[in-house]
Amino acid sequence: MRSILYNLVSNAIKYCGSVPPIIIIETSDIENGILLSVKDNGIGLTEADQEKIWAMYSRVNYNIDGQGIGLYLTKKIVDSAGGKIRVTSTEGNGCTFEVVFSIDK
Repeated sequence: MRSILYNLVSNAIKYCGSVPPIIIIETSDIENGILLSVKDNGIGLTEADQEKIWAMYSRVNYNIDGQGIGLYLTKKIVDSAGGKIRVTSTEGNGCTFEVVFSIDK
């Protein structure tokens, strides 16, 4: 959980653009699981880039320091735990990452 939150929050800070970062972290109970949501007000992603971000060493903005492994590792951790991760975004309007952790009842 720590690595997931670290990667999502550090990306939100890195990709805030020229505005002070606003990061909203929420959790909620959903049917058979827990939803973790991390929303930011950063530079956002194009629709095409939303698929690219999960690949190892994939970078969508080369003007910002990074290795292109943070979101790749985050997805691997979530997948290994039996969860799901997705992103919604529009370029210039931030990102919302949603992680669903399954709970067997």
